[in-house]
Amino acid sequence: MDTILGKCVLFGTYKTRNADDRDDISWIVLQEDNEKLLLLSKYVIDVMSFHDIDEETTWERCSLRRWLNWDFYDTAFSEAEQASILQVRNSNHDIFEVKKVVAIDMSTDRYRMWRNIRIPTTLKSLDTLDKVFLLSVDEAKQYKTVLGQLLAEPTPYAMQKCYSAQREPGALPDSEFHKAAIDYFEKWWLRTRGRLSDSAYYAGMGMSSWPVCSDKSVLLGIRPAIWIKSDTAFDLME
Repeated sequence: MDTILGKCVLFGTYKTRNADDRDDISWIVLQEDNEKLLLLSKYVIDVMSFHDIDEETTWERCSLRRWLNWDFYDTAFSEAEQASILQVRNSNHDIFEVKKVVAIDMSTDRYRMWRNIRIPTTLKSLDTLDKVFLLSVDEAKQYKTVLGQLLAEPTPYAMQKCYSAQREPGALPDSEFHKAAIDYFEKWWLRTRGRLSDSAYYAGMGMSSWPVCSDKSVLLGIRPAIWIKSDTAFDLME
């Protein structure tokens, strides 16, 4: 078969124009490997936190992984499509020594005082078996040549959801709303943990880390990745 590396294919369905209608998901072919293909969604298809609790976590433990491998997987793909998706082992090594912030009570008889210090975390990033996943920092660097750039256009649904979250009372003053919305539209989570144990990396203009669970005004984008069998039936985009 002729190479389709870097081309776009249609596979599965998700909310694209709004929350009520479903459309084909557009994927970029990042790699052709013997009898399988690595796909990454062309657009930011949704926005959410990396984890639903403000605590130290890893890709293995985070709520976003559960959502991708259960909720998204079950609703985005038909039974026939699910049969074409491969479960793969993902490496999730930390690229820095990860630390957690601990509050130390330094109060005296006269003053109440706390100091935050950073100590190495005992929570380790372990390899995972995934059907749907996020790219790691290393993979985002590896496939940047195919992607062309790391910034990603959001779907209308993802954009509406981000605007809606930021419009909630107290989320952001109106004067800052538009700038912040545009700033976050094109950023998307990676599965690599950040320097702090309650943070994860994201891709955008470059790559940096962000708290896993934060105010709704800083929801970041989701670009799922999947490995599928190379003989899977799908439509090529023109």
